[in-house]
Amino acid sequence: MGIDAEGRIDPIYLRHTLDLILQACLPAEDQESDAERAIIREVVAKVVSKDVVPTLCQPWFIHKLMLDQLRSSAEAIPNTASATETPVRATGPSINTAIIFVLSAVQYLSGLCLTLIQLYKQTVHTVKVVNNTPELPKTKEPREFGLHLLRCASEVLNIRERVAASAVFDILEALLGVFDSFIDRLLVYLLQTFIMTEHRVITIVKLSKQTLFPGGYPGPPPVIPTPEEQVLLKEQLVRQIEEHIPSIVSTLVLGPAPAERETIVSALEPLSSEACNAHLVVFLLDLLVLALFPELGAPMPVDDDEPPSPSTDAGDAPSVLSRRASSLEEGEACGSPGSPLSMGD
Repeated sequence: MGIDAEGRIDPIYLRHTLDLILQACLPAEDQESDAERAIIREVVAKVVSKDVVPTLCQPWFIHKLMLDQLRSSAEAIPNTASATETPVRATGPSINTAIIFVLSAVQYLSGLCLTLIQLYKQTVHTVKVVNNTPELPKTKEPREFGLHLLRCASEVLNIRERVAASAVFDILEALLGVFDSFIDRLLVYLLQTFIMTEHRVITIVKLSKQTLFPGGYPGPPPVIPTPEEQVLLKEQLVRQIEEHIPSIVSTLVLGPAPAERETIVSALEPLSSEACNAHLVVFLLDLLVLALFPELGAPMPVDDDEPPSPSTDAGDAPSVLSRRASSLEEGEACGSPGSPLSMGD
């Protein structure tokens, strides 16, 4: 409803969504003024539909956003290898060389043991914390967050084309099926603790703002890279992904060295379509709005005088958002836009 097959966002749907959000956010005295709500709605709608969404749908922008995020994560990890490495001169076998070798081996084993102990303690602590979290609300269908993520990764990375990766994913799928309830709570805990944190969200918002509006808003639009620069940007992203994936995981999941790069490139290929990116942005926008305002997704009561559709179940009743948007579209078709302003230049 909010977007057509060519990736053009329906301004009526977006305008009406913003109108419902303003009704939920504005104070009572501001809601009484239709002109004030209309002005705020049209200003926000113009920024979203003309400036933000078209840029978000560009493949080069998504690649640049992912590349900036990977680079910021890499800069946060200190590189201590150069500080600890010392040049070693090649000498013949001697007592000193043997002693240094033995002490280095002992140091390596002690560091490995300390790492394993720390990993064990962290795992036990995480399991205890997850077990103490409240149970997730019951649903008619099992959630299976882990299985859905695993199958999505399998499709994106073409796992079934490689025997070793397929075997690893089959084992993981069996384990996720056994510990389904615990994995669901673990993923929610990891999402809230490590991903949807205040620092990470602020970082993503800052990177998006700097990429969307380099000189602030209002200001000149971001400079669109040339086709050659876009290809170079994608190449840099592929190299950053290769550097962030451990070698063992890369060999087992992505395949050997020549096939690893092809797997990453094929995984990024779906983001190269601007129309598909537009559909993805609208879907994510709908999920975000319904997560912040659940009342907009509640089914509207059907009028008793309106005959029920034979192909519509009780659980498929239109929501407040979809019903109000449909009525607004009908009003536009009849020549009554229902708004004192129209979203234009």
